[in-house]
Amino acid sequence: MIDCIGDEYMNRTELQLIYKERDKMLVAVQECNAELAKKIFFQLEKDETIKRLGIINRIESNQLRSVKNFMLSYNTQYFMAGLRGNLDIMVAHRLAESFAVMIEDSQSVIDLQEIMIMMLETYSDSKYRVIEENDVQISDKVDNFIEQEFMNQITISQIAQQFNMNKEYLMRVYKKEKSMTIHDKITIRRIQEAKKLLQYTHLSILEIAMSIGFSTSQYFSTTFKKMCGFSPTEYRKNC
Repeated sequence: MIDCIGDEYMNRTELQLIYKERDKMLVAVQECNAELAKKIFFQLEKDETIKRLGIINRIESNQLRSVKNFMLSYNTQYFMAGLRGNLDIMVAHRLAESFAVMIEDSQSVIDLQEIMIMMLETYSDSKYRVIEENDVQISDKVDNFIEQEFMNQITISQIAQQFNMNKEYLMRVYKKEKSMTIHDKITIRRIQEAKKLLQYTHLSILEIAMSIGFSTSQYFSTTFKKMCGFSPTEYRKNC
């Protein structure tokens, strides 16, 4: 049986092979194997799979919108694959929302390709997976909590309360285990997220600041420049 898809004719065997590889990629995400997931993606891209399946022309005269729709569907599939591999539900929700915003704000297919790689790497990252409590150091528990809550205006006192620990003791233990302060960890994570939003979205500086837990855009800009050596606006221009 021959199916007319995209600009070419594809037979049933070819379609089955493509979807088999797609399923392997999702399993790789589930199993935290980012390298395998990317290898499969690059091969599918080399084979012009999107074009051959007709995805790029699903919306006539708007290839970018067609690819965005494709990316949004894969964002959901990676989300579900991660959950099957014990991806933390709070982290998974935040990742899915963040990537959806980046996809919608993208202005080129090249940007979308970069976001696809970022999705594969992030959803496959083992540090976001739920593990047995007995195997987790307190500093790792704090890191997991920060990953879930860094976009909110969390304090060290709130973190200490979360784990029923003395604030000063928690700060000492964390610094000993991680060689940095809890405050520095929160700030670093926020700036990492800010860089992605500056590069892949058109959100204003104020909107970005508010979305990652800073109380004001001025404080965000000052912190960003202190850590990166240039302002958020300068960073965005140079991306």
